[in-house]
Amino acid sequence: MSTTSNTTNAPDPNDWNGHSVVANAAVSLTLATLAVALRLWARFGILRVVGLEDWLLLAALFFSVGVTVCIGLQLQHGLGRHVMYTSEYDFMMYFKLSIILTIVYVLSMTLTKLSILCLYIRVLTYNRVRLAAKMLLGLVLVSHVYILATLATACIPLDAFWDFSKRDTAYCHPLSIYWSHAGLNIVTDFLILLLPLVIVHRIRSPRPQKIALCVIFVLGFSVCIISLTRAGLLARDIDHSSGDVTWDSATTATWNSWEINIAILCACLTTMKPIVNRFFPHILSGYPSTLADEDSRDAYGERQGAGSSGHEARAMYMASMQRGEGTQLSRITNGDVENRPSHDLSHIGHKEDEAP
Repeated sequence: MSTTSNTTNAPDPNDWNGHSVVANAAVSLTLATLAVALRLWARFGILRVVGLEDWLLLAALFFSVGVTVCIGLQLQHGLGRHVMYTSEYDFMMYFKLSIILTIVYVLSMTLTKLSILCLYIRVLTYNRVRLAAKMLLGLVLVSHVYILATLATACIPLDAFWDFSKRDTAYCHPLSIYWSHAGLNIVTDFLILLLPLVIVHRIRSPRPQKIALCVIFVLGFSVCIISLTRAGLLARDIDHSSGDVTWDSATTATWNSWEINIAILCACLTTMKPIVNRFFPHILSGYPSTLADEDSRDAYGERQGAGSSGHEARAMYMASMQRGEGTQLSRITNGDVENRPSHDLSHIGHKEDEAP
């Protein structure tokens, strides 16, 4: 009776939930690759300038491809299938690929974060915000070097991570170490997302441009949410608490793909303004009626009676741009300052008294 019940409740050996993993990995990587290609076109082809952040993001995409390759190899060694039907060799290969995948994933996320912070440091003018970005960059470097170091020593000897017969005589990190990885990753994600928000509300810029930046922030926030979700799934997989790790890890693999590739996409969207200006110039051309701050309209004469025409308001607005007002958002969305005329750069640098 018991044998019959166990046989009846056993999962189908032909079950495989790797289809969604393949589809999600392909779509997310394609979006990230397209975004990086457009970013490089904007930087090389239109602005004729390139910064360290561009090379860092290109390297991040390279490691993102590595994550996708590792996921593909895992699919050949049990990922998406029930663990009870996985051979001992495939089970060992699955865990060996898991540690490689996690290291490559961390490298991709680290480079993406460094790219975003390098852009902040280069284009933001408030000294306090730039100092905060530099401090955050240091935090990302230290924390992610720690993560990589603990992953490289997940077990001592390392092969005990995938060869469970050696676990009794080996040292392996407790689950708390992996929770610390997740915590550091999530904290730095949120800090990078929140840093520019302290100045966005002070910016005078066209409403479409601010809306575009808000969309980027929403996508950035989604990366933070994915990080939280992935943390719980990854801890479950490492602890083997589900009992069917190769089957359940398919969900984790899907979140891995979307997290790193949406992060790359967000980093690229901040530099797409030159392309938008070339093909859709009318989108960002609404001056001054699209100014986000209503009080700024009064300041530039739009509501000062019949004597102030729209042309006069526009002229006053452009004059303010020359003085450096409202250029913060342009720098963020252009990702560039080197190609600006020298008279436009005279205001960059020291604004301690105006810092938020």
